[in-house]
Amino acid sequence: MEKKTSKEWLSILKQKYTVEIHEPDGWDRENLKYSFIQEEITADEFLKRLNASTIEVDSSFLKAKNVFADYTGDIETSPRFYDETLPKMKRQDKIKELLPGLRELILSLNSVSADLAHLEVADNVKAYQRVRKALIDHEKAVRDYRYMIDNHRKEAQKVNKIAKKY
Repeated sequence: MEKKTSKEWLSILKQKYTVEIHEPDGWDRENLKYSFIQEEITADEFLKRLNASTIEVDSSFLKAKNVFADYTGDIETSPRFYDETLPKMKRQDKIKELLPGLRELILSLNSVSADLAHLEVADNVKAYQRVRKALIDHEKAVRDYRYMIDNHRKEAQKVNKIAKKY
């Protein structure tokens, strides 16, 4: 089988598909320059590495029976992206592999939920404290007005007494 660098295989794919590699986990990250630009690999190996990486592709890439068919001209013998690169796993094995990640996700969601509930309670306490302070301030203002009105009434009564004498 023909060998090319990963960079060359990627440029061939990009002629027909939209393919962006965000996290090159399929390549040797410590020596990425060699692994991606210099090391010559087969199309099968390139697709295995691409499959192990975090990528962004268009839907036609995923639906293609053979992503290198245009290049090789042979649809049946050229590598496929998913069918031949992913290991065949039984349903039970897939479940066993996914369960630890799901448990971790559920625990983190519970933690986030508890944090949100704590924040909501804290916000409610702050709102209660603001309302309570506003009510206390209002009561004080009402007392001050009553005191002021009582003083005005007393002054008015004194003025009326003085006015009645004259």
